[in-house]
Amino acid sequence: AEGGTQWHFHPDREQCFVILSGKGLVEMGANTVEVGPGDILFAPRHVGHGYKTTGPDPFTFLELEWGRN
Repeated sequence: AEGGTQWHFHPDREQCFVILSGKGLVEMGANTVEVGPGDILFAPRHVGHGYKTTGPDPFTFLELEWGRN
């Protein structure tokens, strides 16, 4: 299944993503990595990030965020 988010950043919060299923290509700052189930990513404030799915299975993740005013 195709999907994803455009590159963006958050000035007011940090985010953590726990990949639950599927595969994706994640752009985080200057790095691009392929991720799958069990991988954990951290997006600090002001660091650009985005993703797109790369496999046939749904790309699902648990997102935690903190710091929002």
